[in-house]
Amino acid sequence: MNRIPTAVTQYVLLQVQVGQLSSLRDTQFKRLTGVQRTTFAARVGILAAADLSRKARGGRASKLCVEDRLLMALEYLREYPTYFRLSRNYEVSESNAFKICRWAEDTLTLCSAGSESPT
Repeated sequence: MNRIPTAVTQYVLLQVQVGQLSSLRDTQFKRLTGVQRTTFAARVGILAAADLSRKARGGRASKLCVEDRLLMALEYLREYPTYFRLSRNYEVSESNAFKICRWAEDTLTLCSAGSESPT
């Protein structure tokens, strides 16, 4: 019998992208992300502004949209999976998964501390 391993099944179930979040009810959204929709939207605005200021200096466009990068960071902070698992879920490299989580966390921390220009 050709069965799919449990780890592969869990991998497929864990892969939730931002496009699928809009169909969730508010309670399900909070259970998945750990924050309310309004908080998520506010954080997306902060990260989008920081991303624009960072990209104004040039550089390659990110493979993930700002919402997916925030979702990855929230998933990391909520569940502490390995960066290898995050990289497979979001189809980026392991080092890029680390950089994305670190950037989102640092940017949101600077903004909550009252910094004027997040980078």
